[in-house]
Amino acid sequence: MYNIPEDSTHQTTWTDVDSPSTAVVVGVVEAMNTDPNDLDVLNDYVDSDALDALLTGSPLGVDVTFDCDDVTVSVSAGGSVLMEANE
Repeated sequence: MYNIPEDSTHQTTWTDVDSPSTAVVVGVVEAMNTDPNDLDVLNDYVDSDALDALLTGSPLGVDVTFDCDDVTVSVSAGGSVLMEANE
């Protein structure tokens, strides 16, 4: 399950890791202060290969937003990853 503390946001960049999908998992792990093995598989929410291909092969200005349980995740081709707790 993906959730971060209520009324919180967490921001990171995917350019510091292997891929956008890896950055999403790392960011949620950091925000939740949990073990990655405790999370559901990201592919249950979004096709991680398609996310990586879209964002790494696209010009700046492309953004992808999706929900993972109680977290809204926004990832941009420019490298930012923003996770916001849903109300």
